[in-house]
Amino acid sequence: MEFTYNGLVRWSFGFQNPNHAAALFAMLLPFVWLFRGEARKGALRILAICIESVLYAMILLTMSRAGIMAVVMSRIFFSALKWRLAGKRPDLKRGAVLGFILAVVIVLLAAAGYSDSLGRFREWIAGGDKAVSHRYVLWEGALRMIAENPFGTGAGLSGKIWTEFYQPDGMDLRFRTMVNSFLTFIAERGLLIALLMAIPPTILVMSALRNMFSGSVPEKTKVLLISAVSSLFASLVSGMFSTCFEFAAFANVFSRSGVRGMTFLNIAMSFVLNLALLGLVFLLVWLVLKRKLLAKRDAYRGAAIAAMGMLVLYLSACLADMGRGERCRIFTSDGKPFAAVSRKKCSGGKILVVPDENVLRARRTLDFFLDKHKPSEIIMPLGSFAIADGIPCLCGTVVLCGGNCRMEISPEIETKSLIYFLPDSPPFESGGDVRSVYLPVYDRHGWNRAWKAKFPGKTRLCDGF
Repeated sequence: MEFTYNGLVRWSFGFQNPNHAAALFAMLLPFVWLFRGEARKGALRILAICIESVLYAMILLTMSRAGIMAVVMSRIFFSALKWRLAGKRPDLKRGAVLGFILAVVIVLLAAAGYSDSLGRFREWIAGGDKAVSHRYVLWEGALRMIAENPFGTGAGLSGKIWTEFYQPDGMDLRFRTMVNSFLTFIAERGLLIALLMAIPPTILVMSALRNMFSGSVPEKTKVLLISAVSSLFASLVSGMFSTCFEFAAFANVFSRSGVRGMTFLNIAMSFVLNLALLGLVFLLVWLVLKRKLLAKRDAYRGAAIAAMGMLVLYLSACLADMGRGERCRIFTSDGKPFAAVSRKKCSGGKILVVPDENVLRARRTLDFFLDKHKPSEIIMPLGSFAIADGIPCLCGTVVLCGGNCRMEISPEIETKSLIYFLPDSPPFESGGDVRSVYLPVYDRHGWNRAWKAKFPGKTRLCDGF
């Protein structure tokens, strides 16, 4: 799949998404800055400048706004830390200033020289870029998803759930993730798992920043710590604006859904990016533990900061979700209850609605039945797995939609009657007591007459479908 902007192809360098390539290059740059600053021989310094220039050019070829922001912000962060360190090394102070100026000049000149690479920034500022405005809508839905389901939706389901249940009326968008590495992880894995994952790197960064300037730490270790922390900062900025870090890739790479639309090179580069982030964390662990920079108070403060961050996120999510009210119970693909559309605990449904996304979006189906029944009476799986695997519950009625109308009901689901909703085929032999059949007003296939003949007095027309 090619990403383009105004007819220009955005280079992805083997990644599935150009933003992922830019994230990797931005994470490498702090170590190139370290190499350039510490090189004593002119040839090595020239080599470092060449590598740095190539990485700048590659980032610009991706046209990734997140990548360029990560470079500029990590360069500022890197220069600020080296300025602090320059109190004992005046050469570093001069090098920090010159390095910062050189980096900014190279980025701006190269961006201006490359055709329309700054156009995406101009559209962002002007507010005309849908790639940005859609992110705001997506993130607002992600916050509501976190508020209503703080223990997670399950791996790989955040984009599908947003598309089906959180997308505003009038929009027809489909997302696989939340276009934010961290919101995607929190929405799918839950606040508790996210907190446990956030505490160790927060403690490491706190310990490194507080103790890297002490006299007991060698100078080379200090500049290496500065590069590692700056690289981690670049990954943070990159991950905020794209789902470049997907931990599910390790678990799902051998599954059919995990590699859909991805070439072998895409999968390999995705592994490289995730391994680069893990390697960066392990480098910080090794440096902090080797130099004994970890103190109890730093550990406590790091854990407290991570916990406060998750608390603020959850409170913000609750504010975004205020006034939504109760709807119904949803089941995810692993068969576990999912209360994403209801903050109140439902007592158990009596109507099992099995939507078919090939006919219409599940949200529209859900809204149709919510107008006719109480929310606590409805449960809905995200697909046909609930019939195949079985959700152990008592259902007075099972609603089968579209292609799922031909599905056999699991013995674990005790039902008294069936409802066919917009079947996508002519009448067939039914395996249960059919209570009613909902047919579209616009009979494109000419099947309505056959359904009315097979189930006289039980057919109804659906307005709006």
